[in-house]
Amino acid sequence: MKQRTFIWLDDIRVPNKSYIASLKCNDCKVIWLDSYDSFVNYIEEYGLPDVISFDHDLGEFGESERNGFTAAKFLVNYCIDHDLPLPDYYCHSANPIGKENILGLLNNFKKSYQW
Repeated sequence: MKQRTFIWLDDIRVPNKSYIASLKCNDCKVIWLDSYDSFVNYIEEYGLPDVISFDHDLGEFGESERNGFTAAKFLVNYCIDHDLPLPDYYCHSANPIGKENILGLLNNFKKSYQW
């Protein structure tokens, strides 16, 4: 049986083992990605993981700010382009507005897109 993969997208915090365990993903291989670019590169090279947990603020600011929300938008577009369902997703961000935006985007896509 293939080992499940879990992406932890966060530029500062190390993957939280108790949080991951609470998602029933103790057996998952945890991939810690710390930027939008590393997230995009991983998915383009290896495909979708089984589970993703997003942080919103990834330390990139300015006009080309790339954060957890832009990573979630990339994920939605990747799923559309490849006709794939979203993997399981969560958001561990301490930014309440950013968290709401990420989960709102993913929840709305999941409700509206039929596989």
